[in-house]
Amino acid sequence: MSNAAEQHNTNGKKCYMNKKYDDAIEHYAKAIKMNPLSKYYQNRAMCHYQVNNLKMAEEDCKRALELSPNEVKPLYFLGNVFLKNKKFNEAINCLSKALYHNSVITNTSDIENALKRARHQKYEDEESRRIVQDVEFHTYLESLIEKDRSENADNPEALQKIDMEKN
Repeated sequence: MSNAAEQHNTNGKKCYMNKKYDDAIEHYAKAIKMNPLSKYYQNRAMCHYQVNNLKMAEEDCKRALELSPNEVKPLYFLGNVFLKNKKFNEAINCLSKALYHNSVITNTSDIENALKRARHQKYEDEESRRIVQDVEFHTYLESLIEKDRSENADNPEALQKIDMEKN
């Protein structure tokens, strides 16, 4: 039975290489049904990622990690899924774990680059939110000043005080 599962895995890889992701998903699903190994889940996750089915990619990565918690590939793929979903803290966590558990030198730069992207995008996202908050706060303050002006329109001393406090 495991030979048949491995054959589906091999067929899935061939389909993946030819960008026939839906066919690859079917082969990996059959392999999983016969022998639910972490590598079959992570391979299927890659296919789901390629067709932008991020929910299924996330589920398959998590299942692969349940079977093999320190496996680098599903950590790396899950980090990329989180990154694409703008879940930056989760992405940074997964990618950091992948880097920590990585023993293959060739994958290190990919993981490091994804981790840098996650950290940078997290910073950009936080900075954008901060700018929006600053603008909203400034607009709110301006509205309070205008409200004071309209309430004190007939009191020149109060208007002068408002103008002085504004500058």
